[in-house]
Amino acid sequence: MISKKDLLKQMDISYGQLYRWKRQELLPKEWFIKMSVATGQETFFDEKLIVPRIKKILELKDKYQFDELKNFFNIDIEKKKFDKNELYKVEDLDSYIITDFVKEKSELNLVDVIIIYLFSKYKCLNYDEYKDYDFSKLKLDSYFYLLEDDQKKIYMFIGDSNMIIDKKLVVKEKISFENISTTLANILKD
Repeated sequence: MISKKDLLKQMDISYGQLYRWKRQELLPKEWFIKMSVATGQETFFDEKLIVPRIKKILELKDKYQFDELKNFFNIDIEKKKFDKNELYKVEDLDSYIITDFVKEKSELNLVDVIIIYLFSKYKCLNYDEYKDYDFSKLKLDSYFYLLEDDQKKIYMFIGDSNMIIDKKLVVKEKISFENISTTLANILKD
């Protein structure tokens, strides 16, 4: 997390610019997180989301009109269909996994891309062990669990937010598909 004060200093932007971009819907209002601090309340941001977005706005603001920028940043990623060829261009996605995952598909939905992203990011998961699993029934309200047993073997589990995990397993990470989709929205726009 980064404070508003530190963000403004790091990005060399003004308070007015930040809030103008929020009003113009270039920065999602959900990214402005109010938190209690010793002196009252302060606004914080997820640094991994806000910094790349502001860099992109600064890079594009003189090249494009406001409406073009707004459309660029506000695509409805949940409804977007992805062509496998555009995924090959994303360095965060493993080309072997893309190739294998999309064998019979001409286009992918967001959940498909999330699965490819998870296997690309978490190399500790052996994709080949999961490749026959039917991921088509997964929904965007799912959660990804990275689990470890007492022999240090890593497992993936996808379920809801209230999963009861076997006490023999340690939850190394729990991430909502919604948060992953926000990360992917930023990656796929670059």
